Amino acid sequence: FLEYAAFDTLYHLSNVLTSWMLYPHYRSHALDPPLREWAGWIGKLLRRPARARGREEALAKVRAHEGPLFLLPLQLPTDYQIRDHGPAGGLRDALRTVIASFEAHAPMDAHLLIKVHPLDNGWTRWRRWVEEASTADRITYLDGGDLDVLLSRSAGVVTVNSTVGLTALARGVQVHVLG
Repeated sequence: FLEYAAFDTLYHLSNVLTSWMLYPHYRSHALDPPLREWAGWIGKLLRRPARARGREEALAKVRAHEGPLFLLPLQLPTDYQIRDHGPAGGLRDALRTVIASFEAHAPMDAHLLIKVHPLDNGWTRWRRWVEEASTADRITYLDGGDLDVLLSRSAGVVTVNSTVGLTALARGVQVHVLG
């Protein structure tokens, strides 16, 4: 993370110092300006103990589950590919659609694990959205966790446009793509 943060800071600092002169009409693809992005990371850092407790509770629930496990890896709402090629209502609508479909059609012994993107800055209230959209106790939100371990347990992955889909296919896990 520190290496990523250093490169990000260097990138934005160089843009502030030189882009106005070298590229006067440049516009970033990002939705959040750097200070907002960094404030999200600081908030996420301050919530680290609570996030760790929530992660351990979620992982314990997954480990105890004996039926099929399905994984929905969340993506960054700021990702240009999601904004350009994703579902019309954005990731929140995709999340609602997946949860509703799971609750209506998945076997009763199945479990849906919704995993936040590791580079999510914390501004999107994924946990709240999952809780608002779900009525079943067989849906779990996870902030963190080892993707390889989760994929080894997964019967399937639902994704919009993610490299997790390719990783799952390489491991022989079924993938459903929404975007």
